[in-house]
Amino acid sequence: MRKRRLMNQINVVPYIDVTLVLLVIFMVTAPMTNPGVVELPEVGETLKQTGAPIVITVNLITRLRLKVRVIRAIDF
Repeated sequence: MRKRRLMNQINVVPYIDVTLVLLVIFMVTAPMTNPGVVELPEVGETLKQTGAPIVITVNLITRLRLKVRVIRAIDF
C-alpha cells in the first residue's frame, strides 16, 4: 500500500469561484440602486450654520465648561 504525500499548497479555486459570483451579484445589483443626491457647495456660496456654535472651555483643575453649565471630570 502506498502512502499519500501531504499536500502543502492551498487550493484557491473555491476562493476564485466565490469572488466571481460576488462580482456578478454586484454587477447585476449596481444599476438597480438609486444614487443619492449630494448637494455640493457652489463657488462663492456662504456656509449655512444650523445653530449656534458649541463652546467648550477646559480649566487647569480638570473642569469642563459647556457654554454655561460646568461639567466635572467624573461626569463624562
